[in-house]
Amino acid sequence: MKDLLTALLIILALVGCAPFKANLAPHLASQFTQECGAMSELACRAMYWVNYHRVLHNLEPLENNGACIAVAEFHAQDMDQFGYFDHDGRDETWEQRYARFGVGGVAAENIAEVSGPYLAAVGWMNSPGHRANILDPEMRSGGMGVSGEMYVQCFSSEIQ
Repeated sequence: MKDLLTALLIILALVGCAPFKANLAPHLASQFTQECGAMSELACRAMYWVNYHRVLHNLEPLENNGACIAVAEFHAQDMDQFGYFDHDGRDETWEQRYARFGVGGVAAENIAEVSGPYLAAVGWMNSPGHRANILDPEMRSGGMGVSGEMYVQCFSSEIQ
């Protein structure tokens, strides 16, 4: 049954999320039509899958956080452009970068190098540390950035 569900999720991810969104969590339909804000389409789809997993675990979806979106986009582009894969940047730690972008409260970050938004979320959910970030009830907002195959998600305990 689990394999069937996984196959169904992959097929639906490939054909698009719109019909799937409304059926999974009708009580949270506005979040699952995903308010993308400044996020790209791929980043928005990745955020959808993260919020989907949060809702499956009886957590509220993350609200969009402008500072998180900006820092995630910056870091994804930097890793993609300069060919590295690390939470820390070329000349600053991730904590310094988050402070520079104004991300407040308790913060966390997930990064992935994958070929699509669904694969980023599934990979994170299959990794204990990344899964803990996604399912942390203290995290209330976030943002996603994508460049090439680099996916970066910022989490914050504060809502902006």
